[in-house]
Amino acid sequence: MSRQLALVGAGAWLLAACGGPTAGAAAGDPGLYGIDLEVEAALPYTLREDFRPRLRRYVEAAAAFWGHDPGELAGWTIHLVPGAVSCNGERASALGCTDSDARVIWLGSPGCEIEDTNLGHELGHAFLRDDSHRDPRWRDSGRWRSLYDRVHDEDDRDVCGSWYSPRWWDA
Repeated sequence: MSRQLALVGAGAWLLAACGGPTAGAAAGDPGLYGIDLEVEAALPYTLREDFRPRLRRYVEAAAAFWGHDPGELAGWTIHLVPGAVSCNGERASALGCTDSDARVIWLGSPGCEIEDTNLGHELGHAFLRDDSHRDPRWRDSGRWRSLYDRVHDEDDRDVCGSWYSPRWWDA
């Protein structure tokens, strides 16, 4: 009996040491489907009581947009930064970038609302692993408009100029 316990214990230790199901798994925020959110600077909207529910609604809408389950994002990290972000060593001019291997999204914010970030786009990279925008949904302005409508309340549309531009995806 003690030998069996020793073997079970050794097996559990080896499983954990060799990258078993719990090795390296980030706990994340259960209210955000296991996403770990890091806010670089306290943007005013991130301090509001409704920030996390609004972020959750955006994640759910983007997951539906891409045809995925938001639970697939467990273990991902979203870094929310003011202004633009620098991607792949380029100057800071991007609204976001995604590193699928590291499971990290860098998300720039114009400073008005989470809905005015490029999160839906970056989650597309996370779900599809499509860095080259080959999937036709990237260019479907009607679908982008529907995502925009799903995440914005009637009274908060275009508060500070949204990422949505019908001409941008039609180009």
